[in-house]
Formats: sequence, C-alpha cells, structure tokens
Amino acid sequence: MGKEKRKHPRADVNLDVSYRVENEYADRITNLSGGGAFIETPRPLWADTVLTLTFNLPDTPGPIQVRAKVMWVMEAFPDEQGGAGASGMGLMFVDISEDARRKIEAYVATQEPSD
Repeated sequence: MGKEKRKHPRADVNLDVSYRVENEYADRITNLSGGGAFIETPRPLWADTVLTLTFNLPDTPGPIQVRAKVMWVMEAFPDEQGGAGASGMGLMFVDISEDARRKIEAYVATQEPSD
C-alpha cells in the first residue's frame, strides 16, 4: 500500500492548549495542520466528542479558537524504555475561520514537516 496522502501539511509542535466540553482541560498540541491536531493527554475524550480549542501560535497575535471533533484515541502503551508512552486524541477541525486556518497553515509551513 502507498503512503496515506493528507489534505493539509502537518508539523510536530509543542503548544499549550485549553479545551472545553463540559469541563475545561489544559494539555499540549504535539501535531498540527490546517485540518486538525493531535493533543497529548493522559485523559483522552471519546471518539466523536466535539470540543472547543483555544491556543496561541508563536509570533501570531491573539488566540486561535476552533471547534474540533475527536476522530481517534490513542491509549498509553509502554515505550522502549519501559515507561508509559504517550496517549492522546486526533482531532479534525469542524468549525474554523479562514483567518485561523491561514494562520495555522502559515505557522506549520515554518516548521519541520511530519508524516
């Protein structure tokens, strides 16, 4: 099989994020594109959950706020050193302004691309 083709270029990042469903949470975005993000968290939400994210991009004025849907969840598993690996959730942006998408895409373009 060939490599999966993504619609939006993505980059590994390390950004603080707050998000709200019924409660408010604070974690890290570790992968970002104009179409979605991966949040590393010890308490991933259920697939299909819709949440509101707020985060800042370096050198970009004002916070970015988007609504996203949890598309998949990754549970923690042991890493090569025997410690707990990362857990988190893959999100697809479902309500994002064109301005926010442009800012995200411009920021991702300045980062090292990820697969």
